[in-house]
Amino acid sequence: MARSISTWTVSIVIFHDGIHDHVYDEVEQSILQQRLTGRLRYVFFYFHLQKKQAEVKELTFHNNLPILKTIDSYPADIFDSHSLLKFFNEIVKPVGTADPSHKHLLIMKGHGAGMGFFAQRNADGGIEMMTAKQLADIIRQSIGKVDVLVPLCCYVQLLETGFMLRAVADMIVAPQTTITFYGIHYAKLFAMLEADPDSSLQAIGENITQNFLPRYHEEPFLSEWKNRYADEQDPNLVSLSANYTHAYDEIVNCVNALTDWMMPCFEPGREELFFAIRRAREHCGELTPSGAFGFIDLHFFMQQLEKEAGPDAALQQLMHQFFRVRSKCMAALHMPPGPPDLYAPSTKRGRSNIKSPLYLSIFFPAFAITDEQLAIREMYTQHDGPLQSFNDACRWGQFIFQFFLRT
Repeated sequence: MARSISTWTVSIVIFHDGIHDHVYDEVEQSILQQRLTGRLRYVFFYFHLQKKQAEVKELTFHNNLPILKTIDSYPADIFDSHSLLKFFNEIVKPVGTADPSHKHLLIMKGHGAGMGFFAQRNADGGIEMMTAKQLADIIRQSIGKVDVLVPLCCYVQLLETGFMLRAVADMIVAPQTTITFYGIHYAKLFAMLEADPDSSLQAIGENITQNFLPRYHEEPFLSEWKNRYADEQDPNLVSLSANYTHAYDEIVNCVNALTDWMMPCFEPGREELFFAIRRAREHCGELTPSGAFGFIDLHFFMQQLEKEAGPDAALQQLMHQFFRVRSKCMAALHMPPGPPDLYAPSTKRGRSNIKSPLYLSIFFPAFAITDEQLAIREMYTQHDGPLQSFNDACRWGQFIFQFFLRT
């Protein structure tokens, strides 16, 4: 079967930790079970952590039968940009990128740490990861941009992360919470794209979010995830949103206005404002089960702040601005089922990471000092670090450092 000119290249980058082989095999089967038209190109980059080896696969046809064939293999390090840059430049880029109708869908599958992808702990207790800046540079230096970025890595739907990627991705579909190893309903997504290669970004976002939980009501997942995984891998605790990145500059403008409104709380005589902000932060459950990272839902913090600060015309105007920008940013949302944990009395909140996120997180450390929070604070303070352009545009870091010192 000859392949016609592709309209989509589906690139799937997988951090292969040597433990969840059954999950990775299932991603491939989700492609092979489709009625394949040849209009979509599928390429895999497997990073085998234990072997420090990259394995590159591509969908090909032999005697009209589809197979995922290994086309390259080389020593690699996922945390060194050169390994992934080689994949995009030599494998992904050559086909169809000169055609303006050609589109890219990039799915990344591995551990996350909010500020970065493919996270793992070092022997010294620190976190090693590919930062959003690294990923943005890789995309910019190779294929230029992706239409849809789907990082199935825990906690990465952050303002800081999305802002760093806004110029190289039109839409980011990602979790604010943990994400199960089985991930999204790949078969439903690929079936839609095979049937309609002109699917809109909106349709892709809705397909991913709407089909997430139904996937886990099917076998083998209905039995498999319950038998294998603890609380962090419960699909009922996952929140996914599909966000348009063109709105991120406007969100940063909102955060700057919020920062300016809160900064006087450190001045003498403004203790009432300070404690209102502190209470609002206390009411925001953290999005990691351990509370180690200091990630909270930005929208929910604004709602809590409005309640705690009392009637204030400037703050209410800010709230209207946040609501308006949220409607422009969010294309689709999957919230965990059941009553929102965030709105329940603190004594009745379950031990989980649901916290019912509302589309976007932000780093706001508060009342604990952890290795993870210190590592993120270090990223904030580095002059040429991974968050430099975010810090140049956003004054949020100035506030959280003073708040942290005060508390």
